[in-house]
Amino acid sequence: MTQVTRPEAGADNPSRGLAARVTLGRVFAPVSTEFVLIASTTLLLTIFGLVMVLSATSATEGSDGPYGVVMRQGVFAVIGIPVMFLLSRLPVLFWKRIAWPALILATMLQLLVFVPGIGVENDGNRNWIHIAGQNLQPSEFLKLALALWIGYVLYRKQTLLTQWKHVFIP
Repeated sequence: MTQVTRPEAGADNPSRGLAARVTLGRVFAPVSTEFVLIASTTLLLTIFGLVMVLSATSATEGSDGPYGVVMRQGVFAVIGIPVMFLLSRLPVLFWKRIAWPALILATMLQLLVFVPGIGVENDGNRNWIHIAGQNLQPSEFLKLALALWIGYVLYRKQTLLTQWKHVFIP
């Protein structure tokens, strides 16, 4: 351990013994056991999903070759996993504030499938949208928004969850 001492008042020292402390806050704070359990389960399910995609698509020869689909999914996993860990470090207050706007935005995206020119029909299902040259499935955003919103509702009602009607009605 290094000890910082202050120089004498009359000393001819350009640094007057000022010391700065750098804190990284919650970024490198220890995580709970529940977080480790959820994160490891998520990683295992992602790997398992990639193996299943490989198993289901490697026998078919597509335009990208036999491993094209799994490589594309692997790229999404490589991008998504670090983003997941970064988003998990955001404070709970942020997630509480964004729950309602996320639900409203995801619902509006879901309604875009009915707009002619934006909604894309595939095999009789109109569940994709085409925006900025990209096809998106808004139901995936709606799943995340609903999970976030339900978490917010349960957080607000946590003191009432001992009564059965408050558990089942939401």
